[in-house]
Amino acid sequence: MKYFTASLLFFLAFAKWCPAQSAPQFRAAGQEEHYVLILLSDVWANSKEIAGQVARYNELLPSGKPIHMQLYRIPFLSKQPVITLSGFANQNAAETYCQKLIDDHPDFLKMQIVTAVWPVALSNFNEMLRKKSAENYPAFLEKFYTAFII
Repeated sequence: MKYFTASLLFFLAFAKWCPAQSAPQFRAAGQEEHYVLILLSDVWANSKEIAGQVARYNELLPSGKPIHMQLYRIPFLSKQPVITLSGFANQNAAETYCQKLIDDHPDFLKMQIVTAVWPVALSNFNEMLRKKSAENYPAFLEKFYTAFII
């Protein structure tokens, strides 16, 4: 117990002098594998129901490389689970999907159920998870991407 107490005191003393964690640093990575994140409303959304609608929408797309879908709890992004789509070879593939989604405007995009659709490079997604923040990502999207919903 005394070693635990000493370790805790050392940690607290050290933590006092450490700077706060900095905001994520995003970088353009157009040729890198991409994900598409679908963020849901904290009020309206039933994440499993919306995920089912997204899966049905994806089945209607021309076949190619399959799109994999997962629900992840990412509290700094949303109180609801985030629908995470993977299988996009690069930025162009992710943006093509996002643009088709915007153009088709399926039911799950109506009534403010979906609050955001973000294409994100794997390295930038990892940076978000590591820093537990998406601070500045909407501004980054506006600068480096053309198809998204903020």
